[in-house]
Amino acid sequence: MLLSSKVKLEDLIIQILALQPGQSAKEIHAHLTKAKTSYNLSSVYQELRKLKAVGILVHRANTYQLRLGWVNDLSKLFREVEKNYLKPDNLQHLFPDVSEKMQIEFKDLKSLCVYWGQIIIGFALKNKSKKIYEWAPYCWFDYSGVGEENQFREILLKKKLSYYLVIGNPSPANELVRQFLVGISGEVSDSLSAFSIDEETYYSVSSPYLLKVYISPKIHNQIANLMSNHNSFKNPSQFKMDFNQILLQEGKCTLLIEHNLNKVNKMSAKFDQFFGLKDKI
Repeated sequence: MLLSSKVKLEDLIIQILALQPGQSAKEIHAHLTKAKTSYNLSSVYQELRKLKAVGILVHRANTYQLRLGWVNDLSKLFREVEKNYLKPDNLQHLFPDVSEKMQIEFKDLKSLCVYWGQIIIGFALKNKSKKIYEWAPYCWFDYSGVGEENQFREILLKKKLSYYLVIGNPSPANELVRQFLVGISGEVSDSLSAFSIDEETYYSVSSPYLLKVYISPKIHNQIANLMSNHNSFKNPSQFKMDFNQILLQEGKCTLLIEHNLNKVNKMSAKFDQFFGLKDKI
């Protein structure tokens, strides 16, 4: 449950009871049906019995609720997790010291994306300039299956950060990115830009850090072929399978983080000029 990124029936039941305590099995099933899941009522009863047996739920008069002792233990755990992982001052283990670099290599795109998501969320939490800039030859991270996009969006909103993204190439996915970022301060551009950057390189700038991600030319070419083909997006399930094959294919990928304010300011100035911004980091 807590150790898996894949949402299971037990997670959905706990979410429902967390929002609306005292639900019957039929009411829980109705919520699941409304959410367009495929679980039947017998599966709900079976999962409720399991959750009751392990001490997560209590049952009274045909209704279920979360056991208060379990909720209290979970609350204490999450307070410690939040303190140690979401407080900016406690994230230094993710980033290099002043004037230092940190380079990590990955054997495939999937492994890279998992850690990339960790760094991007850390960037947003530690940001000191109220602006994050990114350059991406293609915007495909939403299809990586890592699942950090919504959390990143939530942090942008919570911290009132502005997000400026330049996408280097046209793709049907670009409009989906714009829709996803509705309500976020900033701008997304996929017009021709002044950035003369290698097509295999992705940049993120969040003061005082600069992130460069290098993807092997072989993998980049496969991404480019898939993302630039309008027909690829006509069959979402096939697209997902095709992209998953790219994610798991072996190919050297490198993530480089620099704690260099001079480089950050120079790169930020390029973005500011491109987007017509006057404020500098």
